[in-house]
Amino acid sequence: MRIAFVTHGYPEREIGGVELVAREQAEALAARGHRMAIFARTREPAERDGSTWDEELGGVLVRRIVDNDPYGGSFRDSYDHHRLDRPFADFLAATRPDVVHVQHLVLLSPNLLAVARDAGIPCVLGLHDFFYLCHRLFLLDAEGRRCPGPDRGARCESCLADLAAGADARHRFATMASAVACADAIVAPSRSLARRYAEEWPDLDGRVLVVEPGLARRPDRSESRRAGRGRVGPLRLVFIGTWLPHKGLDLLIDAVLALEPGAVVLSVYGSGVDGHEAWVDALRERARTREVRWQGAFPADALDEVLGDADVLVLPSRCDESYSRVVREARAAGLAVVAPATGGPADVLRDGVDALLVPPADGAALTRAIARLASDPVLVERLASAPARFPSVGDAASQLEILYRGLCEKTDRRFASPRG
Repeated sequence: MRIAFVTHGYPEREIGGVELVAREQAEALAARGHRMAIFARTREPAERDGSTWDEELGGVLVRRIVDNDPYGGSFRDSYDHHRLDRPFADFLAATRPDVVHVQHLVLLSPNLLAVARDAGIPCVLGLHDFFYLCHRLFLLDAEGRRCPGPDRGARCESCLADLAAGADARHRFATMASAVACADAIVAPSRSLARRYAEEWPDLDGRVLVVEPGLARRPDRSESRRAGRGRVGPLRLVFIGTWLPHKGLDLLIDAVLALEPGAVVLSVYGSGVDGHEAWVDALRERARTREVRWQGAFPADALDEVLGDADVLVLPSRCDESYSRVVREARAAGLAVVAPATGGPADVLRDGVDALLVPPADGAALTRAIARLASDPVLVERLASAPARFPSVGDAASQLEILYRGLCEKTDRRFASPRG
């Protein structure tokens, strides 16, 4: 098959959760003999908007299109525009895909779905987060509080007042509803995310196929490696993620500060985001009296080493995580986990069996969970030793392959000449 992916970014120029999933799935499908092509937005100030270039990466054709100002001049322009329609149509004409899989449309436009549909190409839409329900992506309001839902866009009007959205907040909801409805198939990385979308759009109930992105590597869980974690000294915590408020790093810092000095040591991996430097600086200042190691970003091949130096991974997110690869990586590597009792982590973790689950955004509950682990090394070992089996990237590619073939067969039948 000829398969096209659409995404807001693609490695190595853009590195993020969805971007990595797109690359892993594209390369896995290419290894199965499919012809893969990627249409990916990028930022390149030295180039004019709309300019493109092609690269060959890992057996995959990548066409990058420059869009330096994806949010345009108004709120509506940030989600409903036609700047990329013609370049995308040209891409489809050049690559002639049998199926288009839209991995993500943030920084792009749902109009690209219509372009593919008008070309007669079946479309798969990926739900990786709450983007189609929430302009802020995570169902958190402007103050970082959990949102019960968009209420068909009515609740969004006040939430997006700082962006001068006005009535366009409702228009965005309607636009996204139409875009999602026109997809031939929809996939999500977790049951919880599929359920959440169906709560807002009941027509999606039963339509969303859960395809876990899977793990690309098999971590070393050898006894010799685990023996090296014998509890002598403080409990070793690790945080891996973006240094932004929705990830709850401040809640974790506050939990560490609430414990007795020397009870834990926290290693913080990841990186900050432009515009949030002051928030991170304030966290560093608050944590300076405790053993908090700000380690920064690390290469993908160093993950085993990072996890090997920890006892417990802590995911203190305020939002409902749609999947959380890092939780699965940590469990597969033999770590205990503290995570939210909602979203993608709760789909695969069992409270008191392989993790301690806490209500999201509940700093007191997070503190109690960490304190419990710090005082009970037997519990840490029991949680860490629980079985951990997760799908692989190859498993995801197999599911997608079946889905794509089914859509192609339906399309072929639709356009087949009637028999006499």
